[in-house]
Amino acid sequence: MVAVLAFDIGNTSIKAGIVERGVVRERAAFTHDRFARDGATWWGALAFDGPIGIASVRPEATSRVIALLRGKHALLAPTDFHAPITNACDPPESVGQDRLFLAAAAYALVGGAVVAVSLGTAITVNLVDASGTFRGGAIAIGVAAALRALVRETGLLPLVEIAPGEAVPALGRETHAAIRSGVARGAAGLVDRLIADIAQGPATVVVTGGDAALLVPFLATPVRVEADLALIGIALGVERAVGAAS
Repeated sequence: MVAVLAFDIGNTSIKAGIVERGVVRERAAFTHDRFARDGATWWGALAFDGPIGIASVRPEATSRVIALLRGKHALLAPTDFHAPITNACDPPESVGQDRLFLAAAAYALVGGAVVAVSLGTAITVNLVDASGTFRGGAIAIGVAAALRALVRETGLLPLVEIAPGEAVPALGRETHAAIRSGVARGAAGLVDRLIADIAQGPATVVVTGGDAALLVPFLATPVRVEADLALIGIALGVERAVGAAS
């Protein structure tokens, strides 16, 4: 296995790291508005000459990452490489590469039927069967987006924040506490229900994403948390593409 520099460009942040044998080092995460400065500092201190893979849901941010690399060739998903997983959805191209990379990494880690859950801007719950085939899943609104939607779609509800580890009583005694309870506990309940409905028999549940620390304590479902699932999946896809080309 070769070391791969993987970039995961999401809706709210850019994550990167060198992945080798499923282990991530030189890990970094940047908000989009600070990537030009902080990313340049990180890249300037990084000595890496191996293959580079980029998976993105924001094309304009992809251009900024490519500019940062200063001429180094990078493979772009899905043009140059794909998630190394069989996709049984119809049509298969309708499924976002971000979901497929997560699913491929989760299956590689577990080696059997797995439900891959991402808790971020969106909540995704995805099933991979025991043969390693991606069967589909569900997409729902994430915590931060739900909090903003309450402000946007109502006249009086305030914007609140929910910090990981913060006590969130089920019974909110005032409006801020009630919003925290409804959104955080509601999101966890949604995830529990989707896992139960989607899993077709026994399956390990692997959770990743920026809101994992916030929501996992409220889940009733036993889960395994893997912070670097997307980077690992991107690296697996690059490894397959590089191997096929050699």
